Amino acid sequence: MKQTLRKWGTLCLSTLLCITMLGGCAISQGGRSQQAEETFGQLVSALKAADMPTAQQYMDMASLETGGIDFTSEAYVPLAKEMFGKLECEVLSTEEVDSENVRLHVKIKAVNMQPVMVTWIQNLMQKAMELGESASQMSNEEQTQLALDGLIEAVRESGEELLESEVDVNVTWVDGAPKIQSDRTFANALMGGLMDASEGLQNSLNE
Repeated sequence: MKQTLRKWGTLCLSTLLCITMLGGCAISQGGRSQQAEETFGQLVSALKAADMPTAQQYMDMASLETGGIDFTSEAYVPLAKEMFGKLECEVLSTEEVDSENVRLHVKIKAVNMQPVMVTWIQNLMQKAMELGESASQMSNEEQTQLALDGLIEAVRESGEELLESEVDVNVTWVDGAPKIQSDRTFANALMGGLMDASEGLQNSLNE
């Protein structure tokens, strides 16, 4: 009788241990998804605040570089405030690919840069006409600043419309910390289609 009880006791303990281990795995996996969502949320918050050093902790900000716009540079912080200030993001679903990777499916609403770029070009042409011959005498730095100031103003003028996108975001654990792996589709969505608009503008200039 004692041996039977001892066997049952051992079996119960073993079963309880297995359940605890399995439960621990489930919690750990669920924690990955939660961490991935939190990382995405922290990136969005940093972008909305134009806090690029903080945003860099969660994603390589160089992935947003397009058309000479470099958000890792202090000079582009005013533009970042205008572009990302209205950013709206929502995690629609999560998928744990493996122990080191989580895929998020997200909805992103960002300032639609297509009409902004049209306004920007129109304003630049008007400015060039006003400056006349003096425009050709401006240094590269002055021309770059003029173009940047014009783009900021164009976002203020024509940035009311939001572009909605649904994209996948991959979050990978690097040295024990979650890091968002940006690709062109995700970067383009964050910037309201700026990459598409820039490429379209470049193509039209080359025709």
